[in-house]
Amino acid sequence: MGQKISNKRRSNSTLKKEKKSSIFWILIIFFALFSIWQLWVPEALDDWRWGSEVGIMRLKTWFEGYNGRYFGDILVIVLTRLPIVLRSMAISGIMTAMLYLIYQLTEYKILSFLICVFFVVNIPTSLMSQTYGWVSGFSNFCVSATMILGFLLYHISIFKEKKVSKLKTGISMINAFLGSLVLENSTVYLIVLSIAFLIIYGVQYKKLHKGMLLHLIMVGIGAFWMFSNSAYRMAAAHTSQGTGKEIAAFELSFEWFASALKVYADTIINYWIMPNHLLNIVTCGMILILLQKRKKKGQGLFLLLFSGFLAFYIFNFMNLGTWKDYLAWGNAAQAVIATMYCLALVAFSAWFITDFKDKVIVQIILWSQLILMGPLIVASPIAIRCFYVTYIFFVLYLGVLLSYSIRSGFLKISKGYLNTGIMMCIFFVMIGNIGVYYFVHGQVNDRLQYIQTQIKQGEKKIELKEIPLGDTYCYGLDVYNPAWVWRYKMYYNIPGDIELKFPER
Repeated sequence: MGQKISNKRRSNSTLKKEKKSSIFWILIIFFALFSIWQLWVPEALDDWRWGSEVGIMRLKTWFEGYNGRYFGDILVIVLTRLPIVLRSMAISGIMTAMLYLIYQLTEYKILSFLICVFFVVNIPTSLMSQTYGWVSGFSNFCVSATMILGFLLYHISIFKEKKVSKLKTGISMINAFLGSLVLENSTVYLIVLSIAFLIIYGVQYKKLHKGMLLHLIMVGIGAFWMFSNSAYRMAAAHTSQGTGKEIAAFELSFEWFASALKVYADTIINYWIMPNHLLNIVTCGMILILLQKRKKKGQGLFLLLFSGFLAFYIFNFMNLGTWKDYLAWGNAAQAVIATMYCLALVAFSAWFITDFKDKVIVQIILWSQLILMGPLIVASPIAIRCFYVTYIFFVLYLGVLLSYSIRSGFLKISKGYLNTGIMMCIFFVMIGNIGVYYFVHGQVNDRLQYIQTQIKQGEKKIELKEIPLGDTYCYGLDVYNPAWVWRYKMYYNIPGDIELKFPER
């Protein structure tokens, strides 16, 4: 009997070592490929400001009157000045850290992890152009997502009564403080999440956790520092100068709520949920499979709902959402369906998951969407990059749900060939993206060489040709505002008396 137990322990130990080795090599390969990918990402738009004298001037004034994203701003100043190889490795290192955090949050299940990796590298193209294809976007939105995941991992580990060393607690507290100095809505989220976990932990274990309290204090200090910047007072008063940012003041009136609903239906939904075609389809498909494995009251209703959502997202993907443009109430209908989808995810997860702690964690992941998205309703301007963090949370939900289903025995999958297949998909997606950015980078260099050639020939007015795929995979390669044209010329040392005409969109 003792021999059998000894053999079983030896077998489990071997499996753990093999799993660690597999993850190690997956992360190393990802790091190498993402580094190569980033080698070919051209500077664009805000990169020209941060990488020039403007960035240093802002640093000297400590970004007063611009924004309170102190850590994100310093990071982009550093990244835009690093040699391209070091910059690409730094960016890839941050993304690799994000994936390792996702691996831990999905309870070390390789299949769940690989599916998450696939969706992290295969994000909607419009979102990619403003994050992976833009240094300034990456420095705020991808960095914020990584730091939030680290913050979440610490609190989940404590909630699940896992041992967390003093060193990890200290690192997590530093992460909490710096993470509150990257994005405004993320800072609000970290405060709410800290309070929520303190309450949940207190109710569950009838005591106050000092580590969680210290995290709340660190985030509170960071939030106070961020929002004490005069930029937010000017944005609220609609007197911001040079930032273009505004905050709509809350009013207890029908007009205010009508305006907020219009922003939600016309803008938020089209950035938050609708671009995630493949992720939504896979999530609905997996839930329909899980519904076949769990037979209890309510199954029929969820089958009906998620079959409808699956059909909606497939239809929307096939016609790229153009159907709503022909209906006066198209955006409103889409918003209602997408909101029902989010609420259905919440209800299904509460119905399907039986373990209390797993149920709480999944609910926190889902309701995080509301806290991260909510502040954006009153912010202006907003763009799809503002929803990178929420996208990552949808990916994390899929991974955590799949991990729970495997651990609980609801899904029994022969993972060998499936893991290999997903890894091959990830590999080819990344190779494809490397190829696209290599091409765009070459076109950007050709444009700069053309400008220099024209200047040497004495030309004062230079008409530029469109960069194929440039607008699709990069953000702001073609500019029309005279201020941006001036920044472009300053960054690339083009004489001020040269008139550049960028191609019309």
